[in-house]
Amino acid sequence: MKTMKEGLQVMLEEQKLSNPEPDRTWGESKKLQRCTGCEYAWYCSAACQRGEWLWHKHECKCLKRVYPRRPTTSVRLMARLIFRLKEGGDKIEEAVNDNWKRKFYDLMSHYDDLKADMRRMEILTNHMGVLKDYMGEENLPDIAELMGIFGRMCVNSFGVTDSDMNSVGTGLYLSASIFDHACNPNAFATWEGIRITVRSMVDWPQGLDWSKVRISYIDVMNSNEARKKQLLRNYYFCCDCEHCANEERGTLMNSINCGNETCSVPVPLDMNLPESEPIGPCPGCGYKDFSPQTRADYYEAAQFSQQQFDEMGNRLYLDMSRAVLKLQGDLFHKLDVWHCKAMDTAFEAAVDLKKFEEAEKYGKENLEGNSFYYGSEHPTYGASMLRLGKIYVYHGKLKDGLLLIEKAQKILKVSHGPDHTLYKEELLPLMKQTESELAYMAMTGESPARNGDNDTSFKGLCRIGI
Repeated sequence: MKTMKEGLQVMLEEQKLSNPEPDRTWGESKKLQRCTGCEYAWYCSAACQRGEWLWHKHECKCLKRVYPRRPTTSVRLMARLIFRLKEGGDKIEEAVNDNWKRKFYDLMSHYDDLKADMRRMEILTNHMGVLKDYMGEENLPDIAELMGIFGRMCVNSFGVTDSDMNSVGTGLYLSASIFDHACNPNAFATWEGIRITVRSMVDWPQGLDWSKVRISYIDVMNSNEARKKQLLRNYYFCCDCEHCANEERGTLMNSINCGNETCSVPVPLDMNLPESEPIGPCPGCGYKDFSPQTRADYYEAAQFSQQQFDEMGNRLYLDMSRAVLKLQGDLFHKLDVWHCKAMDTAFEAAVDLKKFEEAEKYGKENLEGNSFYYGSEHPTYGASMLRLGKIYVYHGKLKDGLLLIEKAQKILKVSHGPDHTLYKEELLPLMKQTESELAYMAMTGESPARNGDNDTSFKGLCRIGI
């Protein structure tokens, strides 16, 4: 059996059933063209608009029908699916391999799970009311069919990202939806426009085994308990992957610093114990003279952290992230999940506000945390090194920056492939620029002048995603 190497393209699929997020451009052009019909959808070119018309022709009328109201992305995706299925979309096939093809109705609907899920049934009921106004009652299928469409959409959709790994919408892919989940995945999905590519992050000595390919459905920077709840709530299964089964690893996700200043071992806290329960001893040095107030202080700060993250949602607020980190103080260990989340959001928010010195501090301190939660070969960890490397280069710390960029290069070449925009047009030019600047300094002893328009590191920093 031929060994399959890491970086293998496991799957490549074009979106054929329901284009994601039609009001967002997928190209790099800044000259966007608005649809003259609904004045809502935007396109990066006339060719892009023509290609989108198959999906937009019905939606355009619907958007004008309910103007100035705007339905949610979820409602629009459902409407697109309904129209597409009416026009023969149920016959569209996508090949998984030479012997396996999938159609829309091959996807799991989780009908019984959905019917018992009061939260999602309430959402569906609300959607039905909106869809009636949006599409017209004559275009709506019966309730059983609508539940089947909604269930397949909820459980099988992907959160689509752009070249900078920013979330830009939701898409449904017939063949790519075959992959099961793991919190320590061995494959990773990327997008170029509406095309999804899944690549393996590991070698397969006995050849590729489709049944063992795993991607991650969720952000895995979370506690074992929180991840399991999210997966059960959204996908109706209990995760038993290696990370979820590793209780020892899970205990570190709620942990404090040891009271012994010479010890760096995290001291785990069982969140189910009362505030009065003593802490310790430290698993590293045996220290146990923690203040009786320590557990209560941790619980208070952890609860505050969670409240702030819930309030932020997908938005980034530097002041809120600072407030979380301030309350955590020196109590939280660097691998604690709430500390890592706060560092991560603070870093992204600081970059967004062009506070690069502050961002550098957060990014540097959180590298170990990113490696712990995502894994040392995961592209999210690679992206965190690339982001920090860009900041180092921008601040003139060329050697440190190049070291991080080179580490990121090894990871992202595997996960994204050598032709992906992120790798070919962002990472490689930055690496070459940094190498050239170091060579110039070695020859002349002087730092090269920077041009804001041509400075690869600065242009990269001005985008929050990478």
